[in-house]
Amino acid sequence: MLNCIIIDDEQPSINIIASHIEKIPYLYLVTTTTDAIEGIDIVMSQAIDLIFLDIHMPNITGIDFIKAINGKSKVIIISAHKQYALDGFELDVIDYLLKPVSLPRFLKAAQKANLLLKKEKNKSSNQQQHIDNFARNCKFYTLTLREIEIVKLIKEGLSSKEIGETLFIAERTVASHTANIFEKTCVKNKIELLRKLES
Repeated sequence: MLNCIIIDDEQPSINIIASHIEKIPYLYLVTTTTDAIEGIDIVMSQAIDLIFLDIHMPNITGIDFIKAINGKSKVIIISAHKQYALDGFELDVIDYLLKPVSLPRFLKAAQKANLLLKKEKNKSSNQQQHIDNFARNCKFYTLTLREIEIVKLIKEGLSSKEIGETLFIAERTVASHTANIFEKTCVKNKIELLRKLES
């Protein structure tokens, strides 16, 4: 379920988009507003996944609105003005719908948003899984805090010399810690080490 908001200064346009949202089971309309400034407050204070945004509004343009929320939510622009489409895509909007928005065209944009947000969620979930595995495995192999710091820097691709410079320790000390890490985890090289700790 994607939490949505409609921000448009024209109530008839809001009504059409709200009606389309009601027909799509994975969209949930949290609220609507005719004021873009209020819209920024709502987006920054609530968990909004998707914004249906009119680009031509009083007080603040849709482009400035997108810049203000700084990627917190995904945006589908809705406008009667075709000439703003390029600006919107440069700011990484999902789609650009021309008013009046038909249901089939709206559905296509909603499906695109749903797919993109699912992919991002899965990627985030996978990254969290790697972090959880890494933490659990470091504890299992009884790595010290210094050894964990060294492993994290190995993950970033730093050489022993660079690790020493980063942690303000001698390169031979890094080599000694690395040998201890290999022994504790029963591996022979850095590639095996990272595979083992992230699995």
